[in-house]
Amino acid sequence: MNIQNDNSVIQPKDQYYLACYIFFLLGLTINMPWFFVVDAQKYWRYKFRNVPSDYSKNADNSSELQNYFTSYLHITSHLPYSFFLIINVFISKWISIRIRVITTLLLILILFIITTVFVEIDTDKRQNEFLISTLTTASAGLNGADAVFAGTMFSVAGNFPSKYISSMSLGQAISGIFAAIFQILSLWLSTGPIATGLMYFLIGDFIIIFAFISYIFLEKQEFFKYHMKEKVTIKNSDKSIDDTPSSSDNNSVSYIKIIVKIWPYGLSIFLTFFITYLVYPGVNSLVKSESSSTSEWSDKYFVPVATFLTFSIGDYFGCLYSRYSSWLKGKPWLLLSISTARFIFIPIFFVCNASADSEKHFPVYITNDFIYMLIMFLFSTSHGFSWSSVFILVPTVVKTHEQEIASAMIGGFYGVGLSMSSLVSIHFLALL
Repeated sequence: MNIQNDNSVIQPKDQYYLACYIFFLLGLTINMPWFFVVDAQKYWRYKFRNVPSDYSKNADNSSELQNYFTSYLHITSHLPYSFFLIINVFISKWISIRIRVITTLLLILILFIITTVFVEIDTDKRQNEFLISTLTTASAGLNGADAVFAGTMFSVAGNFPSKYISSMSLGQAISGIFAAIFQILSLWLSTGPIATGLMYFLIGDFIIIFAFISYIFLEKQEFFKYHMKEKVTIKNSDKSIDDTPSSSDNNSVSYIKIIVKIWPYGLSIFLTFFITYLVYPGVNSLVKSESSSTSEWSDKYFVPVATFLTFSIGDYFGCLYSRYSSWLKGKPWLLLSISTARFIFIPIFFVCNASADSEKHFPVYITNDFIYMLIMFLFSTSHGFSWSSVFILVPTVVKTHEQEIASAMIGGFYGVGLSMSSLVSIHFLALL
């Protein structure tokens, strides 16, 4: 197929929109394995309970590992994710897209299978060893591989029409909703934390396997080959045409000039993720229902519904609302103000019914479940709107040949925000 001669080539069609659906599935796979790990609170609380203990009768007698495990997860996940997100930019010159996608998907699958196998292993006498193993495989390893997979897939999607990029982004946005729903279903169908964890991670295994097979199928489609080949041909053609002093000067990239243009947006996305992950999910997962502790709503469903599902729904709607963020164009300080104003949510969550131990250091003013869920929805909606608006607006403030570097820099601000929040969030639990 000769792609250089546009007049002689008929662009292959996306039969039955299969490629669009596969991009959606791959976007779903970027976040869902990690969401499955984070949302499996009942399973983790069982694994790290005080031993010996009757878990069903001593749910309120939390151990130190139970209280701090969520923060440990985020410390060991955000740093590797940020690091490998940057590393992926450099290894892309030497390692092909196919190898990176297949290798990282296989690694994610292996790490998730290890997590699944540990569900059936008695770790009561080796909780510290199990903690280290979990943080190494299901947190640091999983997020390192996921960062390379995510970065690579976005570079792949960039070769296709915009609706395919949107399809993958939509998969990412609703993966949190699906993860929370799966968690609730597993709680509803299972009889205990072990059965819950097994069902939860098996679903994740099958989704990763399905995504892997789907990508192999996608690679073989003429539609996929056409767009990937066309991009390479255009790049080579541009190189031969533009290899002149004047063209090089016109398209030269100044990192300092780009930073000057985008730094308010970079600071905005840094604050967005820093503020969000200071309290979510570490502090939020410790919020308790106003209902009796023996009720099924309080014991089983409150945290999955009121915290995780509500956050994911709000984040999704925030991303949808960002489509109408054109009124923020040319007003970076307004977007920065919106991101900064989200600090108000931190003291609000501190006066909710949450504590890391038996002694509560802050007075409790918000006990109503509905009010807490409303606050969580506003918190997550503002999160989704802020970060999504940044990615939409940044390309409008730089030149075309600067957009790739500008987006990479925004990713750096995003990664630093995650890393900083993970380092500070664990100290917030002590304040509760």
